[in-house]
Amino acid sequence: MFPGVGGRGMNPAKMKQMMKQMGISIDEIPNVEQVIIRTPDVDIVFNDANVTVMNAQGADTYQVVGTPEKVPRKLEIPDDDVRLVA
Repeated sequence: MFPGVGGRGMNPAKMKQMMKQMGISIDEIPNVEQVIIRTPDVDIVFNDANVTVMNAQGADTYQVVGTPEKVPRKLEIPDDDVRLVA
């Protein structure tokens, strides 16, 4: 996608300038404490996450880097709901 990027690399300042010209910005979200991805069966928890947001032509893409921990989800029925049905 970017000419000159590859084995030898590219000057970071030049890369940033090219991305700006194409309307792409990248920012890191500071002080992230935790990221949780919830699915019906499992939560994927990142306690040591680094999160970067890339905005390209109005669309945000989030990149999460860290060590994931899979936590099974269990069905919890509140006592009030049990009493209501009973």
